Amino acid sequence: MKAEARNSVEEALVSLRKWIEGQDFKGWDPYDALNSPFPFHRFGKWGEVLAIQAFKRSPMNLRPLFGVRKELNPKAMGLLLNHIPCCGPGGMRMPGKRRVGCSKNYVTV
Repeated sequence: MKAEARNSVEEALVSLRKWIEGQDFKGWDPYDALNSPFPFHRFGKWGEVLAIQAFKRSPMNLRPLFGVRKELNPKAMGLLLNHIPCCGPGGMRMPGKRRVGCSKNYVTV
């Protein structure tokens, strides 16, 4: 890999790491319409299905309107922990103010 490309990739990873830490590792889930306090189940047996599809397919983010908060996603956290070596020296600050880093091929907490 050329030096310019390597620097560009490293800058992108540092930027991504800062953004992820700034969001406190929380984000939206495609199926989080059911986390809303709004009672979609009262619209019949298809109410929840329609809510999920509306949240997924809407060009604007409906989640804040319906009180859905960003949450930790277990699958995303697992994928992130699997790729910690790509995040540069020093590891990442995980929720709970712990740092996760690498020691050879092992993730250390």
